Amino acid sequence: MNRSMLAIGGAAGLVLALISGPAFSADAQACHQDVTTTEVTWNVENRIQTAEAVPASFAPLFDVDDSGDTGHYEATADGLHIFTEGTTAEDQVRLLQRVDIPLTDVTSAGVDFTNTSGGGVPSAQLIIDSPSIPGLIDGTLVAEAIYGDNVWLTAGSSDALKALAPHTGGGSGSNWWGTLAEWGAAVPDATIVAIGFSLGSGVLGDGILHSVDVGDVSYPFVKETPAVPAVFEWVVVGSGQGKTLPTSADEDVRFVQTGTVDVVTQVEVACPVDNLPPTG
Repeated sequence: MNRSMLAIGGAAGLVLALISGPAFSADAQACHQDVTTTEVTWNVENRIQTAEAVPASFAPLFDVDDSGDTGHYEATADGLHIFTEGTTAEDQVRLLQRVDIPLTDVTSAGVDFTNTSGGGVPSAQLIIDSPSIPGLIDGTLVAEAIYGDNVWLTAGSSDALKALAPHTGGGSGSNWWGTLAEWGAAVPDATIVAIGFSLGSGVLGDGILHSVDVGDVSYPFVKETPAVPAVFEWVVVGSGQGKTLPTSADEDVRFVQTGTVDVVTQVEVACPVDNLPPTG
């Protein structure tokens, strides 16, 4: 073989090796760089009912019950439902509340009542006591709309109190009567120790008693315990982390951010080129 051909062939092989050899392949080089991003952390919370709702409740409000066997009452949202069954002596609803009011401070008394049957209507009652008259309780003054401003003294009241009546004679509920202002003037040291109402006795009636009104004060005979709504609380059921805080279309699920965290990841970047020839 010609020596010059060998030389040419060897040179060509060297050039090919320089071009295609793996030690000089750019594809074999890979470079990476750390990149820091900030993500949010959160709790997942569910809205959970922890207590049941309690409806409003109503109870009769009184200190003394002097009703007959066939006189009835029940508390409602509208007031005290009172009713009797007939016209016997036991057909009576009578309830009282203790108070402490100077008789001279009161010039009017009555009931706020809705008559649902067209039957009897209750009277307002004022139980009075005077230190100048012997006995613990001296008598009962009764106010009925039919007698206007006049109130009458019951037959069972003390004789001493009857003797002080502003007026005597029939036609105004009993033989002893007068306006409350007149009674206050007649017995100036008297105190109203209880107020109340009476439907009957011996009266058939049915209706709603809203209050007994004494002067400017209304006394309801129903005690209301207000309703209590159900209790709901947010309870943590999980946690998470991501680029943004999630949202929920469910009103009973929410995401609450608890903080942030730095996250480091590696990304592939172009490797730097060394020994570049000078420019220019």
